[in-house]
Amino acid sequence: MMIVKKRYLILQLITALGLLPSLAYSNNVTSKTINTNTEKPAKKSKTPLTKKSPLGWVSGGDSTDSCRACDGYYQVTPFAIPGTPLAFNQSKTYISSKSTTLSPTGQTLTDNVYLYQKGRDLRAHQVHLTRDPKTGDITQINASGHVRYREPSFLITGNKANWQPQKLQGNMSDVQYRLKLKKTNTKKESTRLPDPSTGYAHGDASSILQQGPALLVLHDATYSTCAPVPGQTWQLKAKTIKLNQATGRGEAYDAILDVKGVPVFYSPYFNFPINNNRQSGFLYPTASFSTDGGLSLTTPYYLNLAPNYDDTITPTIYTKRGLLLQNEFRYLLFGNTQGQLNVSYIHDDHSYGDKRYSVFFGQQTQLSPNFKAYMQYNLASDKDVFDDFTLAKNPFANTANTIQLPRSAGFSYNKDYLNFNGNITGYQFPDSTLSLGNRYYSKLPEFNFSDAVDFDQLQLGINSQYINFYKAAVDNVTPPTGQRSYLAPYLTWSGQTDFGYFKPTLSYSQTYYNLNNNNRGDNNLSRGMPIFDIDSGLYFDRNLNIEGKNYKQTLEPRLYYLYVPYRDQSQIPIFDSGIKPFDYNSLFTNNRYYSIDRIGDANQISLALESALINENGEQILKGGIGQIFYFHNRKVNLSPAETGLDHRLSDLTSFLSWNVLPSITLSTNINWSTYDHRLTRDNYNVQYKPDLDHIFNIGYTHDNENYGVLSQDDLINGVAPPNTKGLYSSMYWGLNASWRLFGGGNYLWFKDQTSSKKRLASAFAGIEYSSCCSAVRFFVSHSLKDDDPNDVSTIDGRGQNTIMLQFLLKGLSRFGSGGISSLLQQINGYQGDSGFERT
Repeated sequence: MMIVKKRYLILQLITALGLLPSLAYSNNVTSKTINTNTEKPAKKSKTPLTKKSPLGWVSGGDSTDSCRACDGYYQVTPFAIPGTPLAFNQSKTYISSKSTTLSPTGQTLTDNVYLYQKGRDLRAHQVHLTRDPKTGDITQINASGHVRYREPSFLITGNKANWQPQKLQGNMSDVQYRLKLKKTNTKKESTRLPDPSTGYAHGDASSILQQGPALLVLHDATYSTCAPVPGQTWQLKAKTIKLNQATGRGEAYDAILDVKGVPVFYSPYFNFPINNNRQSGFLYPTASFSTDGGLSLTTPYYLNLAPNYDDTITPTIYTKRGLLLQNEFRYLLFGNTQGQLNVSYIHDDHSYGDKRYSVFFGQQTQLSPNFKAYMQYNLASDKDVFDDFTLAKNPFANTANTIQLPRSAGFSYNKDYLNFNGNITGYQFPDSTLSLGNRYYSKLPEFNFSDAVDFDQLQLGINSQYINFYKAAVDNVTPPTGQRSYLAPYLTWSGQTDFGYFKPTLSYSQTYYNLNNNNRGDNNLSRGMPIFDIDSGLYFDRNLNIEGKNYKQTLEPRLYYLYVPYRDQSQIPIFDSGIKPFDYNSLFTNNRYYSIDRIGDANQISLALESALINENGEQILKGGIGQIFYFHNRKVNLSPAETGLDHRLSDLTSFLSWNVLPSITLSTNINWSTYDHRLTRDNYNVQYKPDLDHIFNIGYTHDNENYGVLSQDDLINGVAPPNTKGLYSSMYWGLNASWRLFGGGNYLWFKDQTSSKKRLASAFAGIEYSSCCSAVRFFVSHSLKDDDPNDVSTIDGRGQNTIMLQFLLKGLSRFGSGGISSLLQQINGYQGDSGFERT
């Protein structure tokens, strides 16, 4: 005891003489001596602490998105010793003051007191340290006069403070505080538009209690994520506020929500997030209006049930329809399985006159790096349930078709050349008026296998498939069903040099059909044919200097020969085949039809020329190609009697172009020109202007003189002539400044067949978004068509539906659910934004 007293008296004398203005102590239990560690702490910050900015807020500042949106930023000075703070008595404590008075039980420091450890510091006018008389450890800290205590996650200022560091308990009066909301992201995310925010919450309180390392309890307190300036957008006022950094949640008791100085909401209890961790609670509501549903209000509730699964319950009340309940359950299992279940139900749709529902379940399991299994299940009460209600999207759904809903389970294994996959796939047809010919065949089951072996430049391989096709009878009409087996061994030789390549391939395609109810011919059919092709090309390049800039230009002539002998296939039913649209890639394919119910006969040569311009950074500035097929005989195989051009000696002249006009402007186009009719037969043009993530504009035009893609299977079999279709589409997302953004898009369609000509605005949406550092608002209107005839996929005569939607967000109190406006924005090519609406 006397030794400790003598040491403190000696230190007091030295300090009084001005010989030792800064003292350093060790709080380690095993040491009671002055710390002589040679580690030099960082220099103290010279940033003055003023009453105008006690929390470090600086108005104006740099030009970052968050700074411009918030009109300022928090200036966070570095700690004297950076790092994560440890328990108080496990860290070395450094002390500085202008005056020190020692006593047998401690010491009193006065005037510009600065006490700091690794990742922790305390400033005040006066600090009294109480020490354990046996160990010399600090057991009590009493501070007064402009007290400022700081750790990496929070800053607290006040008049008086008492702290028991060993128990991590303390209190402070007349408090202002700053709480860090988000963890610092060390990864550079240049591919996503940032969410403007201060990154902190702040407020004041009559007193604050620290109860443990992560819990702060505030009395007569306020809380806001807005900039700490007069006239802030919102703040929460409460009798008591608890901020728990361990759970990531805040709790307010006897709380009033104040927006622009006006109390708008009272609750005896309110729970809100204080970080980005998933937590249970209400998500923000969405209000909307549609011509079919009337006014609606959606109020989601999110349940964070466990780290690996969660649930969102979303009730929506429609004035014209009633109450819709939606539930979304997501899960992760064993680290390799993820799944989702979506259920929607309305007991009595007042406009429809009956109950309505939809169910989706999807799951994927990665059993090994090469082996994956999956399943999905769909169920709907009717085909319009997806259009009449804004239903949550499921990432595991592999189709947007709401007329034929798939149900499947399967697997895939891939390793090197080996590919093996299988599935069982069936469909629900919510609309009973869908004709037999337009219904997809179920595959019960389907297996695909392929593999290859290399022998130097020679490759021996095989492709094979087995499918059992099934389709139920409709109106007492039974369709063809049965099994299709396919086997195609092949042999390829690859000759590759620096200046070109030569690659001949010989394969033999053998297909067997074991059928039922084949109205085209026999039930047992087989078809075998050799397929021979040669793909060859040359490489040329040269260096160019254009306006003082160095480029490399490539020139690649290409020749592709294909021979497929004719086989009569008229007795084979059409299970899953279709007519491929003709484009540049068609020059180098060995079948002009999808799948293998039809394999087109061919004796032809494709000639093509490609060229590219590459800058000195290796970036492709321009690439284009042009080519044509020369036929040596007429083609006899057809899928539809309406197919044209099978007797032509020349195909359309087809081309493509991709051009980065400027770093912010890209142009792409595909053009087909008929050398017989001297007209464009198929062309599309796309232009994107994207100087940055906050400014996107897309416009495009597409035209197809014979659009087989819009014909149903019945139309193809019955020889219906393909229509002439055109489409003009545009979309944009445009930042007016740091806070305001416009967005929109639309499609205008032309449709002309042998009997009619139509044109109509098929879909459109437009909206405006305001996103500040602590609030966000989105308002939009949309127009869409509801197709009433599932058998006429080309129609644009459906009923129009208009929707108005409003979303409002106070950042830091909750988040929005998925779907709605966010789903529309994802349709804008190039959009990667996040104004705080999107749920993770």
